[in-house]
Amino acid sequence: MAVPALFVMQSFLLLLPDFALIALGVVLRHYAGLEEGFWQGVEKLVYFVLFPALLFNALARAQIDLHTFAPLFAVGLLTMGSGLVLGLLGRPLMGLGAMAFASRLQKGGVSGRPTCVWSSCWRCRPLPGGSVA
Repeated sequence: MAVPALFVMQSFLLLLPDFALIALGVVLRHYAGLEEGFWQGVEKLVYFVLFPALLFNALARAQIDLHTFAPLFAVGLLTMGSGLVLGLLGRPLMGLGAMAFASRLQKGGVSGRPTCVWSSCWRCRPLPGGSVA
């Protein structure tokens, strides 16, 4: 079955602003002569201020249909509940105290980085960067 040309063009136009911004950033980085500190500040501004504002704006304007959203919400709750139950069932294998176990169950790992539950089971110790040896 052939894909309609209109669908392909709409998809392209949907992604064009994103790729244009990325290309603009690459051009500015190579040819504007700005220092490394400037780019670190821009990265923090985008990550902590502009992206959350864009996300909030998109969510505030979205028309959410309950009948469409309900199955997605149910799957999300089921997934989180399954993770919680599996984590609780794995507690005897980890051999951790209450505080250490609660920390790993809530955060999913060391320093907020996701790690495998087996890393606690096999007594692997975290490395300075938060990865598990």
